[in-house]
Amino acid sequence: MRVEVAAPPGRKLADEMKRLGLLDDDELADELERAERELRAAQAQRAATVTAVQERIEAKGYRLSGATETVAAITVTSNRTASRLMDASMTVCERPVVWQALAEGRIDAGRADVIAGGLDEIEGADRDRLEAKALEYADSHTTFQTRRYVTRLLVDHDPKRAEREQEKRRAKAWDRRHIGAFGRAYGMADLFGYVPAGTANLLLQALDEIARTYDDDRTLEQKRVDALEQILAEKVHVDVHVDVVIPADTLAKLRDGGASVDGFGPVYAEHARWLALQDDARWQRLITEPLHGTVINRSTKAYRIPDAMKEFVRARDRHCRFPGCATPARRTDTDHVIPHPRGETTAANLAAASRGHHRVKTHSGWKVRSGPDGALIWTSPLGTEHTTWPYNYDDPVD
Repeated sequence: MRVEVAAPPGRKLADEMKRLGLLDDDELADELERAERELRAAQAQRAATVTAVQERIEAKGYRLSGATETVAAITVTSNRTASRLMDASMTVCERPVVWQALAEGRIDAGRADVIAGGLDEIEGADRDRLEAKALEYADSHTTFQTRRYVTRLLVDHDPKRAEREQEKRRAKAWDRRHIGAFGRAYGMADLFGYVPAGTANLLLQALDEIARTYDDDRTLEQKRVDALEQILAEKVHVDVHVDVVIPADTLAKLRDGGASVDGFGPVYAEHARWLALQDDARWQRLITEPLHGTVINRSTKAYRIPDAMKEFVRARDRHCRFPGCATPARRTDTDHVIPHPRGETTAANLAAASRGHHRVKTHSGWKVRSGPDGALIWTSPLGTEHTTWPYNYDDPVD
């Protein structure tokens, strides 16, 4: 009998690095080119598969959002990323010649999207001709350079049409503007956005004007952060709601772990104590069961969900319970898992759901059922299952 023995962790990488280290310069360069071609071929396969998923779910009669959520859940990514992936995949797959260039490794997914999407308003033989030119150019130029080249092709082909197309794209870009944030380690967060260039320039000028008044050795980027805090403290007067979770023993300085800020993740214990002890802080005691660290249940027979129960569900879940969604619970609906009146108004039958995912459950082919230990088991229109659990206060990670 043959017994397979698994390689120890890291052994496979060590063997691969040893193999690569034995290659000469030309062979190593060839290896990188081969790896890049394989990656591009995989991108082509992914584009075709994502497009097939979208067509399959639409054929079942479900909304587009059902496909977006399915792609996001299977690829373990955000809805925004999944939506962009679906758009790019459909665009490339509508142009077989562009898809073939991607599958052969001549171009990557970024350049494929620029060519297929940039020429989507041109039809017939004209599009075939311009597409061939763009693909030839893209073989040896970056995505940024290819985008400029495609724009020049459009202008040379039909200046008036190109101008109209630019206006349409500007309007589409305007509709995509946004600002958001997501948590990082050590009590920090990434602030991101897609804003008009004038707004971005005005913001940086305002921050730099204040930053220049700070006479110390900090970098300009660090001073800009402090300048933003100063502007908010001096100019903005709004009621700010911050949910801080801090274990009783951490608050009492018996240990330093387990503290977090809702929507942003773990923070230093000392910072959490400072937030919790502010003069206007409002406290809520949560009792968790010892095995899984989840908040203990409550119930009512009424359809209308009492405010106290909503607070309980938000505290238990901390964020939307749809797979991959990190929308803080305070910005979600409190939704019946089994619809009322068939399902009771109990905390066990309620879950935090963002407004979009509330609609997805109702209209887009997704099904949900309760599992053991407070789990929610979500089934996509393709039949794949994805499980989420209540927040674990004994082992906080988000």
